[in-house]
Amino acid sequence: MIDLSPQQERMWFLQRLDPSDASYNIYWIHRLRGPLDAEALARALEATVTRHEVLRTRYRQHDGVPVGDVTAPAPVPVERVDVDRPDAVDAEAAAHRLVLDRINEPFDLAAGPPLRVTLLRLGDADHILCVVVHHIAADGLSMRIVGDEIAAAYRSFVAGATPPARPVEPAHRDYVAALHSDAGRQSTEQARKFWADELAGAADLQLPVDLPRAAVRTTTGGLHRLELPADLLREVDAVARRHRCTAFMILLAAYEVLLARHAGQENFCVGVPVAGRDQVEFERVVGCLATTIAIRADVAGMPSFDSLVERVRARCLSAFSHQHLPFAEVMAALDVSRDRSRTPVYQAMFSLQYEQPEPFSLGSASGAAYHVDHAQAKCDLAMEIWRGPAGARLDVSYSVGLFTAATAERLAQRFVTLLRGLLSTPDVPVGSVDLLSPAEHRLLIEWGEGGPLTRGSGATVLDRFLDQARRSPQAPAVSWDGGEWSYAELAEQSRRVAARLRAAGVRPGGVVGVFLPRGAMLIAALLGVWRAGAAYVPLDPRYAAGRTAQALQDSGAACVLVDARSAEQMPAESDTPVVRVDDAGTEETATGTAPEGGDTAYVIYTSGSTGRPKGVAVSHAALTAFLDATAALVGGTGPEAAWLGLTSVSFDISGLEMYLPLATGGRVAVCGEEIAAGDGAAVVGFARRQRVTHVQATPSGWQVLLAGGYHRPEVTALVGGEALPLPLARQLRAASGRLFNMYGPTETTIWSACWAVPAEPARVSLGGPIPGTRLRVLDPSGGLCPIGVPGELVIGGAGVALGYLYRPDLTGQRFVPDPWGPPGARMYRTGDLVRYRADGGLEFLGRHDQQVKVRGHRLELGEVEGALRAAPGVREAVAALHGDRLVGYVTGDVDAERVRAGLAAVLPGYAVPSTVLVLPALPLTPNGKLDRSALPAEPAVPTPTDRHEYVGAAAQLHDIWCEVLGRASIGPDENIFDLGGHSLTMARIAARIRERVGVDLPLSAFFDAPTIRGISRLVQADR
Repeated sequence: MIDLSPQQERMWFLQRLDPSDASYNIYWIHRLRGPLDAEALARALEATVTRHEVLRTRYRQHDGVPVGDVTAPAPVPVERVDVDRPDAVDAEAAAHRLVLDRINEPFDLAAGPPLRVTLLRLGDADHILCVVVHHIAADGLSMRIVGDEIAAAYRSFVAGATPPARPVEPAHRDYVAALHSDAGRQSTEQARKFWADELAGAADLQLPVDLPRAAVRTTTGGLHRLELPADLLREVDAVARRHRCTAFMILLAAYEVLLARHAGQENFCVGVPVAGRDQVEFERVVGCLATTIAIRADVAGMPSFDSLVERVRARCLSAFSHQHLPFAEVMAALDVSRDRSRTPVYQAMFSLQYEQPEPFSLGSASGAAYHVDHAQAKCDLAMEIWRGPAGARLDVSYSVGLFTAATAERLAQRFVTLLRGLLSTPDVPVGSVDLLSPAEHRLLIEWGEGGPLTRGSGATVLDRFLDQARRSPQAPAVSWDGGEWSYAELAEQSRRVAARLRAAGVRPGGVVGVFLPRGAMLIAALLGVWRAGAAYVPLDPRYAAGRTAQALQDSGAACVLVDARSAEQMPAESDTPVVRVDDAGTEETATGTAPEGGDTAYVIYTSGSTGRPKGVAVSHAALTAFLDATAALVGGTGPEAAWLGLTSVSFDISGLEMYLPLATGGRVAVCGEEIAAGDGAAVVGFARRQRVTHVQATPSGWQVLLAGGYHRPEVTALVGGEALPLPLARQLRAASGRLFNMYGPTETTIWSACWAVPAEPARVSLGGPIPGTRLRVLDPSGGLCPIGVPGELVIGGAGVALGYLYRPDLTGQRFVPDPWGPPGARMYRTGDLVRYRADGGLEFLGRHDQQVKVRGHRLELGEVEGALRAAPGVREAVAALHGDRLVGYVTGDVDAERVRAGLAAVLPGYAVPSTVLVLPALPLTPNGKLDRSALPAEPAVPTPTDRHEYVGAAAQLHDIWCEVLGRASIGPDENIFDLGGHSLTMARIAARIRERVGVDLPLSAFFDAPTIRGISRLVQADR
């Protein structure tokens, strides 16, 4: 029984964690052409394996600790396979498949030696020798040593001689003994301190992925290869000489920029494989000496490339001088979050390899390396550059559970584009060097253009409405249960309001508050404000009185329109003059100057980050441009169109429900205040009675309508205002004739992007820009984000608002010059995170303020919410962070613990809420949006911590955990990793559970259920 090195212990643990994993199989494969003596080869293999005991060692567990059992020298089994075929192409394909099968076949480390040899015969003088070894017994350099020794022994046996005795060299057990010596322990302790300081605070690299990250990462990999231009590598060498560093450091610096630009991070680590043979006496040891060191990336401030190279050089030199510390020891020195969805410490790797020019041969059989397109994903993404006499190539290995082949290809191309730019402009910030090829740049510009806008007649909605009233005065304009107004009646009511406002002193260009309940008179009042030449501020009487008073004061409203009921709801602190719409007479007072396109149509107040609402001023021209664009996409015009008027007037999307039909001869079916918006059945019944053709609501509002029995194949449905969950998209699409997912901030006039939802959507998209609108996804430096890379959505075009009322400073911050538009054009910075998918559709990722940090991991709450919604029985779901604890909220007939347990199978551990609360309904604002501020806090639940509070198997588990972890007492929900647990700790606990409790748990159980409570459930289930 022999001790293992820390590298071997880690290999053993990873194999125990997933016995089917073959990602740590390494291979040495050569195509041999010429006569081959198979018996001499078998003897050469036996001689070589006899010489290196690590290749004939079995690895088993003793009290939870892995140990090695060296077996006696014996012939090495050689699998011989004849793949000779009449068709050479068939033979090659069969050989390639068989080689891949052998590479991907996992080892049982306890049952047999960690070595497998296959000899494939393609012809009498054509063979493939495939040697596969588990990484626990060898590394890359070891395989070269083994290959050389096999070749030397083969030559001797073919010549009828005995291989000459080789000088006695240190064995792998000597390397292990040196690690465990006093000098080795001292060196290890010094290196531990270095790595603990060097990597403290390093964040996980969170690259944007194409597929949802699974709770347990897959090691199945993909490979993309790209030949590198010779001139590019010559430039790299020249820059390396100038900086007195290696080509590797130049290439690593470029790779760090690529990762930083894609992930939006400046602080992360890159894994770099090293030989681990910095001691001369161990240079030719066969065994697992190689390790991976984590190079801390520091791209803070996006420095120039020259400055970054100096940073990388300094960090590399320090790291290389401490490379002798195995990675397992580095992890032990760090407070690393154990998360099976990703590799610890680093999630991307980089290496520069030099192909050996010398040929390999077995006697008269000349050999060449046999290349297979094979990749195992040891992390999320790896780039490896190979340089040799024939040129250089870039290999991109990636996890197929995260990335598509197209993304890997784009990453390779971007690396080359970026590297050229960095080398040619080393004095500019690395964040501004272009990543995009000309073709990708053109594509992004094309996707972001909404196309020309076909304008309707009339510069303003008011012009178009009055024209409709003249042409079809008796056509219905507004309807409700029990009555309707024709266009002529609505025009007359609006004229009376305008006359009353003029009499009250309202002048063109002024601002008027409108504080009225939903109904026909509200619409007349809004039109009347325009006929008086003023702009309106919509105020919902259901909103908080303080917010209403604040909006009236901030806007400088000349007066506020009310009716008898809303007058009693006016905030006491408001001193704005009140004008009663129901007092308006029939006098023929002049109605004022008609507004022009550039005049302000309305001012809507939205929440501000400082607590002070912002008044968004929208022009008449922007409103009409929006209506023209929307009509082209969703229809809803003409005398057959009837839009449901349901949305609060304080929510800008209500403008679409009112003004598109009124400007084009249609009808608004106003759902009055007597029908509560929360009564889905009542609203659905009203829409049916009114023969509504178009319905618009937020996702939360649609949930209410669907619960109320909504199913209208003749209706065109619009959904927006919040992120659209995929299950709701599917449900709503099946219940409607057409469905459009709409997106847009108030600052760009209601909606700016539109997606026609297909019959069976696979994912949710924002679609593309509406006509007359320009969308750009920008990085922090203002450059275009590549396909798949998140950035801020910035919107330009005809719908951009005038700005924030009386807030020039804030307007200047959010409304910026548009470099893609005509002179003087502006774009609005939304603060929303989006990215382009490969099909040109925009994917909404959330807002900056919805990104949270949980146990050091950056997390989008939308990812958690999507998993909650997918749980059986869940109707609605939302996630929120309370302090440092993540809480999930759901509605539906579900068991909270079952929902939470199910999440562990699909989400990384840090993304699983600590608590799931079942609510009767999610709280909503008057706008129909989710009210996050009204979500209840997580309740405090007392948990046992003393031994006597545990019963049954839980008491036994508590004793075992305390023994192994050296604790007097442990709470049932304390995480094993937070208590200092690591791979060997888990193995020891598992061994004692097997001995005392009689249940054999896989080590993966401790990742899925890292608490006494969680393990206790698994034990009970097994029994």
